[in-house]
Amino acid sequence: MEAAARAQRELGLCDACLGRRFAKIETGLTNTQRGEIVRDEAAAARVATADCFVCRGLLAELDSFAEAAIDALSPYDHRNFLVGTRVDPTVEAREAEVNALLGTAESCERIQSELNREVGKRVNARTGKSVEFKQPDIAVVVDTRFLDAELQFGGLFVFGRYRKLARDIPQTKWPCRRCGGRGCVQCGKTGKQYPTSVEELVAAPFLAATGATQESFHGAGREDIDARTLGTGRPFILELKDPRDRALDLARFPTLVREHSGGRVEVDSLRFAQKAEVAYIKEHRGSKEYRAAVAFDRSLSLAELTTAVDAIRGKTLEQRTPERVQHRRADLVRERRVIDIVIEAHEGATATLRIKGDAGLYIKELVSGDEGRTQPSLAGLLGVGAKVTELDIIAVEYEAPTPTLPSPAAGRDDATTR
Repeated sequence: MEAAARAQRELGLCDACLGRRFAKIETGLTNTQRGEIVRDEAAAARVATADCFVCRGLLAELDSFAEAAIDALSPYDHRNFLVGTRVDPTVEAREAEVNALLGTAESCERIQSELNREVGKRVNARTGKSVEFKQPDIAVVVDTRFLDAELQFGGLFVFGRYRKLARDIPQTKWPCRRCGGRGCVQCGKTGKQYPTSVEELVAAPFLAATGATQESFHGAGREDIDARTLGTGRPFILELKDPRDRALDLARFPTLVREHSGGRVEVDSLRFAQKAEVAYIKEHRGSKEYRAAVAFDRSLSLAELTTAVDAIRGKTLEQRTPERVQHRRADLVRERRVIDIVIEAHEGATATLRIKGDAGLYIKELVSGDEGRTQPSLAGLLGVGAKVTELDIIAVEYEAPTPTLPSPAAGRDDATTR
């Protein structure tokens, strides 16, 4: 208490700035309450906030800071918020000077943390919106020097399943191979290798509805460009960045996407998701089911084909990275299981196969053998050339994360409301 009394005599601190020295020691009180206790025990004189050596009246402007935050937030739809503040560096310098004098650097809460918390309380009380530390819809940063505020919008995440009903459409945007996306004669100045993608066709109605500045498309795996995705569709999460409007009626979007895509892409099972599910969906290793139209180099009897199919059913294959994707995948040997394979149709040198396999199973190479890079293969077992002429994905297994799945969160630092 001697040090506290000396600080009051030599410098003069308001109760909040005095109490903040001991915030990490005495919990369950406000800094002002802590300061009153310390001041009374030290028999020190009370100092008005305007005369405080550290804050110089800054802590008397909390209502004004809250009003600036509310004004910035009010035009935008949001369920929750997070408050951060900026203070003049000279305030932090004076804070450090007092801590050095009292030896309270370890027990002191930074003035920014107090500002964040107290401004956040006032915004919450006046708007009824809740404070969210981990994934706020909007973060508002109040600059206490100029009494203005800027916004940082949290992402909006929508889960769904898409069906790609046309071939030769990639899942995501592909930059032009020649110009790398800058725009050249080869790509017609578009910067794109393909005119459109599932990503663009799905995202456009959401971007228009939310006013988001950009988006990212996260799929549970991806199909070849020439493959359709049918049946139950492929799970995806659309991440909308800096959305101005979050009040989406998701029931409208299957129709909007179908109309915008000209019937090439459909979506369903739409729901709002959390950021944590993005990593989950990318890492999910669910099985997949395919329908493959196959052409052989000669006619086969049903008995021949059945024998080969039976021999490969349930087998674990060794698949070296196919030549067709070596330019973008590491050259590795991967083990993948053929869970099931059945013959749906057969006539001479053609057949339709229904195949269920582990995530990452290369179906085209399962059929062709890829010049021995996949062992065993249908072509190898039959002793005849074989290739997939048409491929459709008809089911992608996906088990949604439980509500308790941990989500990545920014730590509660000095830019968070506490």
